[in-house]
Amino acid sequence: MRELPELPMGSAVWVPDMKVPATVIESAGTPRSYKVSSPKGTMRRNRAFLTNYSPDDTQDPEDKVGAETKAVADPVPEVKTPPAMTTTRSGRVVKPPEWAELVYFNLV
Repeated sequence: MRELPELPMGSAVWVPDMKVPATVIESAGTPRSYKVSSPKGTMRRNRAFLTNYSPDDTQDPEDKVGAETKAVADPVPEVKTPPAMTTTRSGRVVKPPEWAELVYFNLV
């Protein structure tokens, strides 16, 4: 496991499983554990489950990671094709029911 730096008392942290900001109150006595206070109450968390957090941030840390990923990913154009003979991973041909063909061609 990767060694994480210790958190000073009073520092702001993000608790990912509760999705709330919190403040470090004290060390919990066991290695890498801290007592933190949040709007949902006081809880004990391992250092691995606490992320440094700046109260000035208006966006959740989890949302920032998703936003970075979304900005980098190129949009994939959607290709609409009529239903064709498809196969499963094992190679079996999937045949749509007869009524599906009637409905599809009447809508087009």
